[in-house]
Amino acid sequence: MGINAASVMGKASILQICSVIVIFCLALLPSVTSLAAPAPRSNSIQQIVLRSARDQDLLPASSFLATSMYSAPSALSSIPKGQLKELTNLEFIDLKKRYSRASPASLLKFPYSLVLAEDESEGGAIVGSLGLDCQIFDKKEKKFRKLTSSSISFLSEDSEEVVVVVLSNLAVRPDKRKLGVARRMMEESERLVKEWGYSSIFLLVDSLNTRAQTLYKKRGYKVAFKDDDATCVAVGELGLKTAPCINLCYRKDLSTLAAPSLGNLFSGLFRKP
Repeated sequence: MGINAASVMGKASILQICSVIVIFCLALLPSVTSLAAPAPRSNSIQQIVLRSARDQDLLPASSFLATSMYSAPSALSSIPKGQLKELTNLEFIDLKKRYSRASPASLLKFPYSLVLAEDESEGGAIVGSLGLDCQIFDKKEKKFRKLTSSSISFLSEDSEEVVVVVLSNLAVRPDKRKLGVARRMMEESERLVKEWGYSSIFLLVDSLNTRAQTLYKKRGYKVAFKDDDATCVAVGELGLKTAPCINLCYRKDLSTLAAPSLGNLFSGLFRKP
């Protein structure tokens, strides 16, 4: 019986079509699998490490703060580049005054630290920051002021003014929020403050920033006083502007967690870092 050539060619064509379909389906399989079973978001926290900033880190930290603290993610593209650059410059000046080797705190032998959270999966990109610096607090006037050589020369144990540690510049990149980054940085900051010999830690926050206040309250911070005369930098249509705001001062008592001999705020006044 002879072989029907048309039949053989027809079967071969069908096999070729089936092969193409199989290859196409296999090519789609990885993307389908990734859509069906995305990696848990919480795993990204494992790639985030904390370290103390060095002087060369202050400029990239300034850029991070300008984009993370002053703008909502959806509004970043609407901020004029000139204003964003100005915000970065203002942050850089502030960070140098607080956390550099040329800062008053460093020159006067007071402790300070800018804690950075970096994502190793992104090549060490900054995804969070938290600063600690020493300031003079007037217990009667409820005001903070910067350290200077003249300002500390008149301090004594019975003075209305004491040196305290102030937490500031706490920020987390929007896509890394709700992963525990802020909590880890705050835990590290409290460990450092106790190590330095201080029994409490202060911070100032805009009264409208309820999200941050929720975090502080969970960490055991309590409102110490309200500052009705505060000002803040805001982004405006015509440029940056200084706007009035109401700040709340929160304080956390660390004495129950610290050694008994470190219970007095003044005990750490002239302690070296």
